[in-house]
Amino acid sequence: MAHILSPPDGVAFLDPEEVARRLKDEFDYTAIDRDEGADVVGAIVAKLVELDAPQEVIDFQLASQDRALQIVVSDDSNSDDYLQFTVKPNNGIFIGYFSYDHQQATRPLLERCACALGYKITLL
Repeated sequence: MAHILSPPDGVAFLDPEEVARRLKDEFDYTAIDRDEGADVVGAIVAKLVELDAPQEVIDFQLASQDRALQIVVSDDSNSDDYLQFTVKPNNGIFIGYFSYDHQQATRPLLERCACALGYKITLL
């Protein structure tokens, strides 16, 4: 199971840097890693190439690589209750879970992310 965070219809996506700023204001622990974000997008591009995806899909991912941020949020840096995701320009924030228990335990974090960003939560 997974969720995606995205702005309401007709509202623009926030820049990755603005997402990071808002989440830093909301959570006691926020880790932001630009290099890891670029690596995640690089892995996505490699998989898309392997799958012979349309070039426009690959180009969209490549265009976001240098601004992608890997973010971890929690109320405690030592807690198992955290969310980790990649934020890319003009893209929803995909949030996956390790297990059903992880999903349940982190639901309050998910809701706080959505509230801080002004985004809606969609179940995938």
